Amino acid sequence: MIQDTLRKHIPITLYGLRVRFVDITDSHDIADLRSNKELTPYMVTIEKDTTAQEAWIKEYKKRESLDLDYYFAYEDDAGLVGFNRLSKINWDDKSCFAASWIKKPGIKGYGSQMFLARCEIAFNMMGMQNLYSEIFKDNHNVLKHWDGYGAIKDLRNDGFFVLNLSKEDFLKNK
Repeated sequence: MIQDTLRKHIPITLYGLRVRFVDITDSHDIADLRSNKELTPYMVTIEKDTTAQEAWIKEYKKRESLDLDYYFAYEDDAGLVGFNRLSKINWDDKSCFAASWIKKPGIKGYGSQMFLARCEIAFNMMGMQNLYSEIFKDNHNVLKHWDGYGAIKDLRNDGFFVLNLSKEDFLKNK
């Protein structure tokens, strides 16, 4: 089963970053990052509440065990770089949603590596055929990664792009 294979291979090193599943010990870092308005201008900013984040991670771990949601932490030799997710996983139509991409302040680079690692996991390890997301139209740093790999964009009335990246386009533009 693909899901069992994924669990056997995570943690893994991809594009120079160690990728592992988020666990309860990440609660403080996630709460710190997600509550920083400077880091989250294009995301939902949460209250800095480690206890609430711990509860959220406990619920997430249930979804992870059902293969519905995967939340990844990325590390380099110096430690934590950032986090991102694959959620709304649909094993029948082989698609999932790319969400919650955030890096620690002061970390330069690694955006491309985090994007590529998540795509590698989705397409090559999980067997997904489509990765989609919703990105605010002014979030140029994130949009450039999707554009660079051939994602199809559709601008909604609320100022968000709906993006769809096929495995075929990703591999063609990699």
